[in-house]
Amino acid sequence: MSMTYPLIYLFGEDGYRLGINSADVINKTYKPQRLSVRELYCFRIQQRLNEGQTLLLAGRLLQQYIVDDYMKIEEERFCYIWNNQTKLRVDLYFGLMDVILCGDLDCSLVRKIVILLSSHTGGPHYRAQNYQVAMAICRWAGYPDLFLTLHAIQSGPK
Repeated sequence: MSMTYPLIYLFGEDGYRLGINSADVINKTYKPQRLSVRELYCFRIQQRLNEGQTLLLAGRLLQQYIVDDYMKIEEERFCYIWNNQTKLRVDLYFGLMDVILCGDLDCSLVRKIVILLSSHTGGPHYRAQNYQVAMAICRWAGYPDLFLTLHAIQSGPK
């Protein structure tokens, strides 16, 4: 991060790397729990009284910094889903267990897939879940009946 944002990290501070442990500031001890990318950048973006405001006063550079951090967070979430497919029981989705139980030795038609959880923003399960929630709200509150159209009339020279 210090090479990408030299105006924010003036002294070459370190960014995220694997193996950063959580610190208990009150007891001055380190917890064995690994710090995630999201936790680190949430900590960095917060405003504190005893630290400089370089990051928060960076303007549009702060916006680009937040976008880059968000992409790192999404990459970590994808890596978790990719590396934990056995824990997520993906083999049940496309009949892999059926192929194995039937004794079909030709497993070339079985494809490897990655299932995105409904908690992953933007995935198909996320959209389906939000659609179901929206339909439940419509059933309870009634369907929307307001349609707005905005027109911009330019009254000056271009």
